[in-house]
Amino acid sequence: MQTRSRALLPALLAFFLPLLALCSCQSGFPAPSGTPGSFSAPLSPSETPPSAPSQSPAASPSFESPYDAEAARPLLNALAELALETGDSIDFSAVPDAALVDRLLALLLRDEAFLLPGIEYDGSQVLCTPAALETAYAACFAGGSWQQPPKNGLGVTQNGSVRYPLLGRSDLQLHMPLDSFTRLEDGSLRLDFSLLWAYPEDAQAARGGTVALVALPDESTPFSFRLLGMQAIINLRPGDQVGSHPRRDMELFRAPLFAVASACTLTREGFDEQPSATFAWTAVSSLLYAYGADFGLAPTKETLFVPEETMKAAFSALFGRDFEIPLPLPPRLARRVQLAFGGYTLYSAPEALEMRFESWHSGMDFTDEFSILLYGEQNGQSLFQGQLRVALSPQDGGLYKNRRISAVIYTPGDAG
Repeated sequence: MQTRSRALLPALLAFFLPLLALCSCQSGFPAPSGTPGSFSAPLSPSETPPSAPSQSPAASPSFESPYDAEAARPLLNALAELALETGDSIDFSAVPDAALVDRLLALLLRDEAFLLPGIEYDGSQVLCTPAALETAYAACFAGGSWQQPPKNGLGVTQNGSVRYPLLGRSDLQLHMPLDSFTRLEDGSLRLDFSLLWAYPEDAQAARGGTVALVALPDESTPFSFRLLGMQAIINLRPGDQVGSHPRRDMELFRAPLFAVASACTLTREGFDEQPSATFAWTAVSSLLYAYGADFGLAPTKETLFVPEETMKAAFSALFGRDFEIPLPLPPRLARRVQLAFGGYTLYSAPEALEMRFESWHSGMDFTDEFSILLYGEQNGQSLFQGQLRVALSPQDGGLYKNRRISAVIYTPGDAG
């Protein structure tokens, strides 16, 4: 048995220590008075914490954890999800605002973190008495008291109770290693975490930001401490970093990719630097019909009026700010686009087109290239229509994740 234990120890160290080594506190906070522990925060029991790049194991002294990591897990999971979900800095001292409390309680209710009378699960909603929510608030926060949810919040007051929706779950994995902790003079703790996220099938975790908590240890509460303050700084959300999961990233660019895919199949063209007027108008009209809501237009399958400023915005979003609307209108598009007073009228919605991810490549100039297979439908059958390679280049402030279409290569399905 001793021999087997000795054999397991290096393997365990090689698994856990690289993830801890990945995350170092960079916020300039006070030096720790103890060595951090860590906790794993998967969003479903079947998931495991994301892995990190291999590094040489280093000796790690063992100190008592500053809190009960198992008991704190539901609260820390919810705080991690809340921070990453909003994407904005979260900052409170002593008393949190009502919107933060509303969202945090909704996440904890979803995870059934409170076993309290007055909380009833009813299908897709949770019904709570004010007394139960006051107790739940006191279990999470050391300052202030529970108040009614804000207007347009998740909680809705109804017949003396508060109704919360039963929130869905993301497929993201979250992990919050504790970088450092400091015991403060008033008996509270300063806990500094890194926040990591990854998709379940990814091998590499991304560092999304930092979460710092000031907590009051309290063994009488279900989470082993109550919050006195929080500061969450998020610098990378899922989708902000193209290439973190290319197959999913393609969905973020579905609107511009669909627009140029439609133009390719209709015109049988592509372009290297500047699209032809026919290609550009075909792509933009397809974009506005299918994704007009991105530009404030109401969905329609009939004729679509587009104000001139909206049309300029669509061309800029698709091909860049320096791209000017090609005028005059190409004669061959007279049945698709016509000038109208104050704008343009579009007459022909794009046909259904299915895009299937094939590959992704990132260039040294920060251009992202997607390779896509295109399929249409004919007589109820899926018909291969060609391959599309689309280059997306950086564009500050661009509508679609700060990217614009910079080149398109189209190979028709019947080529050769």
